[in-house]
Amino acid sequence: MAQGLTLARRGGSYLIIGQYTDAGDTMLSPHQIVYRQLDVSGSWAFTGAHLVEYVRLLPALTARFDLENMVTAYPLGHHAEALADVARGAVLKAVLTG
Repeated sequence: MAQGLTLARRGGSYLIIGQYTDAGDTMLSPHQIVYRQLDVSGSWAFTGAHLVEYVRLLPALTARFDLENMVTAYPLGHHAEALADVARGAVLKAVLTG
């Protein structure tokens, strides 16, 4: 979460979305929020409206980012390797395939 604050553009928005396990407090600098004049929002999950907006944005996202190369696929039997790679930061997004 703290790293995401440093990556947001000045005057931007930072949305923290997901269903996280509460592993305790995290260290972050409030200066990053104030200096960058960020709007920070959190959402436990998403609504149907969010899904519609996401689908609407997909063409722009795929044009701007090489999404396919951000994902590393692992056969289901290699789940331990996938988890280890995620823990080391060796992959951006690990996906288990059947």
